[in-house]
Amino acid sequence: QELIPLQVLKETTHEGVKAMDTGELMMKCEFLAAGTLKMHIKSGRNLRETESIGRLDPYIVFKTEGYAVKINKRTTVDKDGGSNPDWNQVITMDLVDHYQLQVECYDHDVLASTDELVGKANISLLPVFKKGHVDTWITLKHKNQYNVLKDAGEVHVVFDFKGEHGVAFPQHQPNVDAYDDTHRIDFEKAKAAEEKRLEEAKAGIISTGETADVTKDVVLAQDVLNHTDKPKVTYNCGFNDEEIRAAFEFIDLDNNDY
Repeated sequence: QELIPLQVLKETTHEGVKAMDTGELMMKCEFLAAGTLKMHIKSGRNLRETESIGRLDPYIVFKTEGYAVKINKRTTVDKDGGSNPDWNQVITMDLVDHYQLQVECYDHDVLASTDELVGKANISLLPVFKKGHVDTWITLKHKNQYNVLKDAGEVHVVFDFKGEHGVAFPQHQPNVDAYDDTHRIDFEKAKAAEEKRLEEAKAGIISTGETADVTKDVVLAQDVLNHTDKPKVTYNCGFNDEEIRAAFEFIDLDNNDY
């Protein structure tokens, strides 16, 4: 935090150009670590036709705005992609206080002065900040000649977000919910770990490099029942052997020596 003097240059009659004090400005500078948003734009489906002749040449524009920085990025044009284009392109953005994303689809026209809008959508990035990975189809809308919103097709986008540990996004947005990495999934890392686990399980190799005996610890419930020793039961009636014999002799009424 620093107090900065402000001045303007003013031309005077006798002294020429002179710096004139115009006050002071209290300024505080703070570094905010940005998070990285990766968007895998895969394809589109059922995009609204804007061409009476020929096929669409569609591309996607992504726009987001923070207090200090506006970000605009776009895909390449899928030449003759038509209503069901395939872009298969990855775009990244560095985000700080941004939390809304505008998605616009245009039909590229080399003969026109401007490209025609196919449809657009505004989406929240909060679920992406919270989960870290979102695979979704975004529904585009457009207004028809009666100013009524209609569906204009869908765009398949996979979002992945990574941010600094313990930093909640979006930053410096007090009226918006913010999410740190508590429940966020690093999808690429999790996917790689799962693929490695499946390969090791298939090969019978544990992570230390040793060969695992995959049948060593496999025990069926029936095996447990078949190999469990019967419990030894000890009876205690409260009498010794002599007392029991005397009792039987007493009740041996038919003298058959029991």
